[in-house]
Amino acid sequence: MILCVCNGLSERAIRRAIEGRPAPSVGELYRCLGCRVRCGKCVPYVAEMARDARPVRLAAASPADDASAGFQGAPVAA
Repeated sequence: MILCVCNGLSERAIRRAIEGRPAPSVGELYRCLGCRVRCGKCVPYVAEMARDARPVRLAAASPADDASAGFQGAPVAA
């Protein structure tokens, strides 16, 4: 499905651009795709896609974050 008519960007292309970046802004995504925002009607949708992708990455990284923060869990009975 085309999300940005001005630049001819598909939802698939935008999702691929999001996948390779930790927390992309809309501007970063457009630059990655070789274009810029024109009329702006697509910006809320692109921003939502980028925002929705963030929790997935953060949830996947949470066990490592716990370990690096010194989390030791429940004490082990001897």
